[in-house]
Order: sequence, then C-alpha cells, then structure tokens
Amino acid sequence: MSGPQKIRLRQDGPERLVGPAFPEGPERTFGGVFIGQGLAAAEAEPGEHEAHALHATFLRPGDATKETTWTVETLRAGRSFTVRVADAYQDDRHVFRATVSLQRPGDPGPAHEAPIPEVPGPKELAGQGAGAGDVADWDPDWERLDALTDRPDELAFWFRYRGAEEFATPAEARAGLAFFSDYGLLGTALGPHPGARVQQASLDHSLWLFSTPRLGDWHLYSCVSPRAGDGRALCRGHIHDASGRLVAAVAQEGLTRTLRD
Repeated sequence: MSGPQKIRLRQDGPERLVGPAFPEGPERTFGGVFIGQGLAAAEAEPGEHEAHALHATFLRPGDATKETTWTVETLRAGRSFTVRVADAYQDDRHVFRATVSLQRPGDPGPAHEAPIPEVPGPKELAGQGAGAGDVADWDPDWERLDALTDRPDELAFWFRYRGAEEFATPAEARAGLAFFSDYGLLGTALGPHPGARVQQASLDHSLWLFSTPRLGDWHLYSCVSPRAGDGRALCRGHIHDASGRLVAAVAQEGLTRTLRD
C-alpha cells in the first residue's frame, strides 16, 4: 500500500468516510494512520481553507486489519477560520478524535521561526559513509538518515518519501506529513534510559502546519523529550525542509510504562 493510499478516504454515504486497513503495519493500528486520515477527513470538504493545526486523542487501540469509519462535524465555519472534529470508529468503537483548525491563507502579520539545528545534511552524511534505511521494515516508502545529537534526550533524522505514487494534492501532502509525524517521536523519551523495557503507545498528538511540504525532498525531524515520569513521556519536534524553512511543529504525550516481569 502506497503512502497516499494509507491516508486516502472514500465516501460512504452523505455523512461518512472510510479509511483503508493497514495490515502490513503493527497489529495495533499505527498512530500515524489515524492522524493522517483524521487530517484528510477534516479537509475532505472542498474550500479555500487549509489545515494548520490538529489536536488529537487516542481513545482506544485500533485494529490494523480493519477499515476505519470517519464522521466529521463542523464546529465553526468563519471567514478566516473553520474548525472541524473528525471521529474514528472501528466496529462501532470510538477509537480516535481529532480537532482540526483550518485557515484561509494569506493573512498578514509579524513573522519569525526557529532555525534549523546545526547537523550534517544528507549529502554530508552520505559522504561520511552513512547509509539511509527504511523508517520501518513494514513501511519502505519512507527513507531515514540519522544525524547525531549531543544529548540523549534529543533525536534528529532526515527523512523523505520515496514511494512510486506521489501525494496528488496539497491536502494529501499535509495528511502525508501528519501520518509521518508519529514516526520516531515517542522513542526520543527512551534515549536517557537505554535498555528500559516499557509499553509504548501514543496518548495524544498535536501538529501545527506552517506550509505544505514537498515530501519527496529531504526534511529534518528534530525531537526532544523534556520530561518522562509516571509512566508517561512528553516529546516535541520540529520539521524543517532542507532549505532551513520550518514546515511543522509536533508535540505528543505517550505511554512509557515499565513492563512487569
């Protein structure tokens, strides 16, 4: 299944959308599937507004072998902003909810952004003999190239989409980045705790989109975990393109509960 196919929804009646199963992935639905499909559901209705923020809660584990039914409710439809809630169900079980804000592009205002971290670029890393690998053995469409960081609570890696089928529209590209944003982030919390045996799962996820990505180009995902404790960990991330532009910001709290012997 290609990257776009994972987040592409089909209409099923006037008020429902259906997302495909992803049995090639983990037994429990990879969180990025829900995040990407949720953003796609919120942007399914045509209009001039574009998604700029998503705030999501994982309510129950998903079954990767089953399709996901989506309903979307518009909470506010304004001139500048629209807010929609996308709810996901499997076998009538409510598994995920995303609140998505969309904005009409072009509003003026002061501008600044965090600079890209000073890490070797993909060409420099390749020149040093570093080889790119798959982000996950069950998802070879995404390529990853690790960049070293100085602190155990930080993680940085370059990534790009290399699948045969491209993301066809800007909305699909935004949903594709939302899908990817769940990769690697929670693992940052285990850097200071090598060898820790924990149960991991995403609890909630926030994504802010500043521009539409070109996912076939290299992007840097720089992550940090400022706190872990009580069986939970907080992780934050910035996604820059290779020119240094900040494309997105991410925050997530996840389960990191010690496994019982």
